[in-house]
Amino acid sequence: MACRPCVGGWRPCATRRWHSTSPGTSAPSSGRSATGRPEPRELRLEGGESQDAPVTSTRSIAGPVVALVDQDTHAMRVLGRALEERGYRVVRATGLADLEHVLATGPPPRFAVVETRLEGNEGHEVLRLLAAAAPKARVVVVTNHATLAGAVAAVRLGAVDYLARPVDVSRIERSMWVDPPVDDVRFPDRRLTLDEHEQEYIEYVLQRCEGNITRAAAWLGIYRQSLQRKLKRMGRRA
Repeated sequence: MACRPCVGGWRPCATRRWHSTSPGTSAPSSGRSATGRPEPRELRLEGGESQDAPVTSTRSIAGPVVALVDQDTHAMRVLGRALEERGYRVVRATGLADLEHVLATGPPPRFAVVETRLEGNEGHEVLRLLAAAAPKARVVVVTNHATLAGAVAAVRLGAVDYLARPVDVSRIERSMWVDPPVDDVRFPDRRLTLDEHEQEYIEYVLQRCEGNITRAAAWLGIYRQSLQRKLKRMGRRA
């Protein structure tokens, strides 16, 4: 099949070939070698040198730093991945010693999400450390063991919100940025049992006694061994 005349330099015709109406003009490169493989691209530098273009490039985004403190590494990994997808830079710690290392070797976090039920009752010490080492950080407590006494203690130690699991990442992120309304009171779906009221009161007394079992037992008017048995049933280490 004959090609139609091409007008004005190099143009593709109906047969998908390049033709020129001007003699002595070379065809534009197709970007492929004689074997049909793509030709390597070049980057031209200011000094006239050239180098092969990289195939891929990555760009690091320095978002706000969020410190996650939780001994449940799976839950911490899931939450950390969700926050990283939203543009945050996440650092992780499983306890007080890990957090001390993180704060000593990196920039102070802008936010912190803390599980206060940690080994050795370190949760409140973690909040005190954050208040001292990163006073501008907004701390959100997210816990599997929410109690009224725990919420009061966390807020007194500087937490901006106290959330009970399960809770989605959007709710956590909102608390990281915005203070909850004063009238945002969430009543439980059911009334607490007598045992649950007792557990909350024991938690409150232990916090007032700074974890001292002997002082807490004297406050409650029971023997130390009786309090230890109650704590064991509650899943607490005496």
